[in-house]
Amino acid sequence: MTKYALEREEWSEFFVASFLIFLAALPAILFASNGSLPSVWLREDGIYESVAAVACIITALALFWTGIKTAHANKLVLFWLMSFSFTLFFLGGEEISWGQRLIGFDTPESIANVNYQNEFNVHNLTLIQDHNNQISVYLAKLLVLYLVMFPLFLNAFPTAFKAFNYTRIPIPTLSIALTALTAQIISMQTLRLIYGSVEVVDKLSIGEARESILELCLCWVAWSYIYYNRKNNTVSASAGSAA
Repeated sequence: MTKYALEREEWSEFFVASFLIFLAALPAILFASNGSLPSVWLREDGIYESVAAVACIITALALFWTGIKTAHANKLVLFWLMSFSFTLFFLGGEEISWGQRLIGFDTPESIANVNYQNEFNVHNLTLIQDHNNQISVYLAKLLVLYLVMFPLFLNAFPTAFKAFNYTRIPIPTLSIALTALTAQIISMQTLRLIYGSVEVVDKLSIGEARESILELCLCWVAWSYIYYNRKNNTVSASAGSAA
């Protein structure tokens, strides 16, 4: 009888997916167990936001280091390594207001006057949005399109997959897509559990968990990209050691 067993890579994806889905469900679990939701998890500088910020910055540094060590790599691969590095570093920096929440420095008056939360960051500027967190909402939607819809579309249409694969753009795996989609569903159900509806003002910042999971999924894409290119000798072995 043939025995079927998950390979090492499949086990890794299974554990990462399980962990992220657990994080997505944790607010509902805590609320169902205690009838309340400790603010330490979802507040500004809370556990979810801090974990996502640290993961983004570490991943950004790994991408940058890999790019530095791959002078002979495919130029498209190098472009995406550096682009993802910048994107994740920016996301991580914005989450912690570029160190303001760690160091505690005062926001310059010129910035505080045009920032909804008087913080030293870009995504809360009144100059780029009509109301607070509008940019965050748009960003979350873009991440869902990239993490969920993009890989599903490419897997449904192999010709399109070949075309996009030629550009060497990091393509989320189906494991990542299903994890991000599951996190979205869990987030909506959590809103219904706590508020009775999804169309409410999120006073407890339940959406922070969803945004953090999406950012962690983006980090997952980046690490998969580093591993894939190392495995296929697109980047050098010394660079791959950063993964």
